[in-house]
Amino acid sequence: MTNLPQDIPIAIILIPYALFVVVYLFFIAFNLFHLWRYGIDTWQTHALIFLYIAGTILIAYGTFVLLVSQDWTTAIDFTKLFSPLHSKIFNKL
Repeated sequence: MTNLPQDIPIAIILIPYALFVVVYLFFIAFNLFHLWRYGIDTWQTHALIFLYIAGTILIAYGTFVLLVSQDWTTAIDFTKLFSPLHSKIFNKL
Protein backbone atom coordinates (compact mmCIF):
# COMPACT_ATOMS: atom_id res chain seq x y z
CA MET A 1 0.00 0.00 0.00
CA THR A 2 1.31 3.44 -0.82
CA ASN A 3 1.49 6.37 1.55
CA LEU A 4 -0.68 8.91 -0.17
CA PRO A 5 -1.15 12.28 1.46
CA GLN A 6 -4.43 12.55 3.30
CA ASP A 7 -4.89 16.17 2.36
CA ILE A 8 -3.59 18.42 -0.39
CA PRO A 9 -3.79 22.19 -0.72
CA ILE A 10 -6.61 23.47 -2.87
CA ALA A 11 -4.06 25.53 -4.83
CA ILE A 12 -3.31 22.39 -6.86
CA ILE A 13 -6.41 23.30 -8.89
CA LEU A 14 -4.54 26.35 -10.18
CA ILE A 15 -2.04 24.21 -12.12
CA PRO A 16 -4.53 22.94 -14.77
CA TYR A 17 -6.10 26.39 -14.84
CA ALA A 18 -2.72 28.00 -15.59
CA LEU A 19 -2.11 25.48 -18.38
CA PHE A 20 -5.52 26.31 -19.85
CA VAL A 21 -4.74 30.05 -19.73
CA VAL A 22 -1.40 29.54 -21.50
CA VAL A 23 -3.04 27.53 -24.28
CA TYR A 24 -5.85 30.11 -24.55
CA LEU A 25 -3.35 32.96 -24.86
CA PHE A 26 -1.48 31.07 -27.56
CA PHE A 27 -4.66 30.64 -29.59
CA ILE A 28 -5.64 34.28 -29.05
CA ALA A 29 -2.26 35.44 -30.34
CA PHE A 30 -2.56 33.09 -33.31
CA ASN A 31 -6.10 34.20 -34.18
CA LEU A 32 -5.47 37.92 -33.71
CA PHE A 33 -2.31 37.80 -35.78
CA HIS A 34 -4.14 36.13 -38.65
CA LEU A 35 -7.09 38.51 -38.39
CA TRP A 36 -4.74 41.49 -38.45
CA ARG A 37 -2.34 40.17 -41.10
CA TYR A 38 -4.65 38.38 -43.51
CA GLY A 39 -8.08 39.83 -42.73
CA ILE A 40 -9.84 42.41 -44.84
CA ASP A 41 -9.02 45.91 -43.61
CA THR A 42 -12.51 47.16 -42.75
CA TRP A 43 -14.13 48.63 -39.68
CA GLN A 44 -15.86 45.28 -39.06
CA THR A 45 -12.52 43.52 -38.72
CA HIS A 46 -11.26 46.17 -36.31
CA ALA A 47 -14.50 45.93 -34.31
CA LEU A 48 -14.16 42.14 -34.16
CA ILE A 49 -10.57 42.40 -32.94
CA PHE A 50 -11.64 44.95 -30.31
CA LEU A 51 -14.54 42.76 -29.13
CA TYR A 52 -12.26 39.72 -28.98
CA ILE A 53 -9.70 41.54 -26.83
CA ALA A 54 -12.37 43.24 -24.68
CA GLY A 55 -14.11 39.91 -24.04
CA THR A 56 -10.85 38.30 -23.05
CA ILE A 57 -10.02 41.14 -20.66
CA LEU A 58 -13.53 40.96 -19.17
CA ILE A 59 -13.25 37.21 -18.60
CA ALA A 60 -9.77 37.60 -17.10
CA TYR A 61 -10.96 40.35 -14.75
CA GLY A 62 -14.00 38.33 -13.64
CA THR A 63 -11.82 35.29 -13.02
CA PHE A 64 -9.36 37.37 -11.01
CA VAL A 65 -12.14 38.84 -8.86
CA LEU A 66 -13.51 35.36 -8.13
CA LEU A 67 -10.12 33.73 -7.47
CA VAL A 68 -8.57 36.43 -5.30
CA SER A 69 -11.22 36.01 -2.59
CA GLN A 70 -10.44 32.32 -2.07
CA ASP A 71 -8.17 30.96 0.65
CA TRP A 72 -5.80 28.87 -1.45
CA THR A 73 -3.96 27.44 1.57
CA THR A 74 -7.01 25.42 2.64
CA ALA A 75 -6.44 21.71 2.34
CA ILE A 76 -8.84 19.12 0.98
CA ASP A 77 -9.08 16.25 3.48
CA PHE A 78 -9.58 13.04 1.52
CA THR A 79 -10.39 10.96 4.58
CA LYS A 80 -13.48 13.06 5.31
CA LEU A 81 -14.35 13.36 1.63
CA PHE A 82 -14.27 9.65 0.81
CA SER A 83 -15.12 8.03 4.17
CA PRO A 84 -18.87 7.68 3.45
CA LEU A 85 -18.07 6.12 0.08
CA HIS A 86 -15.43 3.87 1.65
CA SER A 87 -17.85 2.59 4.29
CA LYS A 88 -20.60 1.92 1.74
CA ILE A 89 -18.29 -0.07 -0.52
CA PHE A 90 -16.37 -2.12 2.03
CA ASN A 91 -19.22 -2.85 4.49
CA LYS A 92 -20.93 -4.94 1.82
CA LEU A 93 -17.85 -7.13 1.29
